[in-house]
Amino acid sequence: MKRINPDTGKEFQEDDPRPKKPFPDGFKYKKNNHGEGVGKDGLPLLFIMYWENAPKTKDGFFREKWGQAKERTCSFCGVTFLSGNTRLRCPKHRQERFHNNEEGIRRTNPDTGKHFLIDDPRPKKQSEDGKIYPQDGRLFSNYRNTQSLSDEIVAESWRTPTKKKCVKCGESFNTVSEKRKQCHKCYPTRATPTKQQVDEWLKKGEKPCASNKHIQSLTGCSGIIKLENHYGFSKSNRTGNQYCLPCRHEVSYRQDIKYKYGITPEEYDLVSIHQKYCCAICGVEKDKTGNDRLCVDHDKETGFVRGLICHQCNRGIGNLMHDPDNLIEASKYVVNDGLKKLAKKLKRRNK
Repeated sequence: MKRINPDTGKEFQEDDPRPKKPFPDGFKYKKNNHGEGVGKDGLPLLFIMYWENAPKTKDGFFREKWGQAKERTCSFCGVTFLSGNTRLRCPKHRQERFHNNEEGIRRTNPDTGKHFLIDDPRPKKQSEDGKIYPQDGRLFSNYRNTQSLSDEIVAESWRTPTKKKCVKCGESFNTVSEKRKQCHKCYPTRATPTKQQVDEWLKKGEKPCASNKHIQSLTGCSGIIKLENHYGFSKSNRTGNQYCLPCRHEVSYRQDIKYKYGITPEEYDLVSIHQKYCCAICGVEKDKTGNDRLCVDHDKETGFVRGLICHQCNRGIGNLMHDPDNLIEASKYVVNDGLKKLAKKLKRRNK
């Protein structure tokens, strides 16, 4: 049985203060050193919940849980309120219902005018619908797939960041992503296109390629992805890929050589231009991009990068076990007198 609040005549609700009127059965709460119904900081004690699973009191009532009131800021509207629980929403927005819908309205960042990106700080300006963001140090995580029934605005997720060290430049940065290993300067986050932009792309039948001018000059990209290309748009993902197919392969290759061989794309370009895109061993000219480009030759045991050579020379070195002695013997073997002359010499010796 739940004890009734004598001030309201109903069951206790969350964040209700200690009642001022006496209980009909003469029940009284125990006093503490700070005063009746007052916590440590002089703030009132607020109701949290009934302990329905706990053993009942001697008079047959459910035990109650009370917490010291703390000043909190609503994550939805930014209004400060007192709560004895770890609530992130004020009483007004706490009862607001949400339903699953990804087609709702996504708030734009009032400081940038674009959609929120991961690790964006709380904006200082007020949003278009009047929301004031609390300056609590949290960073943006993602848009949820839930939408408010009242204003059709998609809910947002804000989290407390963790400090990490960039694997590329070594600088420390704050992030809410568990998988992120690079800072935002070394690996910037791509802005999510708005619904209006996607609709314009679908009408035109094309969208811009996100690669920079240097990569476009290497791949011959015009900076536009056509609608008929399946990698540009799809039914499941209306925005599709951010790069055209040649640029996507080039960007992926540049990311791989950094992790595999420890060289930057700038270093690869400098050596390629110095060799005039020719193999350092045989001198055969190769393409600037694609599968027929110069590959990175390195020692598998030490990881030492020797240079840029063609695929045929790289396979030859690999087949000879990367052993310099084997390579020297192979070079001597290539310029020998041949099998017939060797057979004649062996016949003379046998005689």
